[in-house]
Amino acid sequence: MSAVLFGILAAERAGPSPFQDAEGVTLKTLVDIAGVPMLQRVLANVSAVAPEPPMLCGPALIQRATAPWLETTLAAGAARWLPPEGSPARSAQALWEAAQGEGKALLLTTGDHPLLTPETLERFWQDAAAGSQDVAVGLAPYEAVQAAFPHSKRTALRFSCGAYCGTNLFFLRGPKAGKVLSFWREVEALRKRPDKMLRVLGLGLAARYLAGRLSLSAALEALSDRTGARCAAIPVADPDAAVDVDSLEDLATVRDRFRRRGDG
Repeated sequence: MSAVLFGILAAERAGPSPFQDAEGVTLKTLVDIAGVPMLQRVLANVSAVAPEPPMLCGPALIQRATAPWLETTLAAGAARWLPPEGSPARSAQALWEAAQGEGKALLLTTGDHPLLTPETLERFWQDAAAGSQDVAVGLAPYEAVQAAFPHSKRTALRFSCGAYCGTNLFFLRGPKAGKVLSFWREVEALRKRPDKMLRVLGLGLAARYLAGRLSLSAALEALSDRTGARCAAIPVADPDAAVDVDSLEDLATVRDRFRRRGDG
């Protein structure tokens, strides 16, 4: 497999956070999950697969100061750090530029993804690296996610060939991948509204999506045409990979999953 930098988005979106009052933390990813901070779990799982220390974009310095374990990890060289940018897309851009500067691809995930396992991460890496695309995104079948988490509300991408959930797993290789990141910056405020996101690619595409007549391959082809970068989807079988922590309800779901796993 080609050389790759593993990156983790470890900051937080601007605005009020329900986690600060409910959990007493300055940053969502520092929330306790079965005795271990969320970000520490993600970092351990990524480090188990990454060929070299992963790179974190965030947390901000003032938030790092509240996580002594993170300062120890960084001081030991077990992870590298970049200051967060103003949005997830801009932070992803910073990590991609760091990877480009080292002549590597970027495998990207998020710090609010504690159910991600090393096995799932390694399989995604192998499948993405084996392809010829510039950008790959991991997608899990919605039916499998719904069966595993029947009481959890997940955003579904409903195509004519089936419905999928995002997994916060991305693989970006080569200079053309930057064009997809530029598109991400353009539409990131619409991340929960795939119909509106597709409208940016064309009204006809959005209409086909709303009518249930748009296939995943056609959507990826349109994105490839718009950005000039070859885009592909990588199937992710593990439904746990589709659950990140965006809300207190998600946090309860994740904690329950750890209890059912026997980890907490």
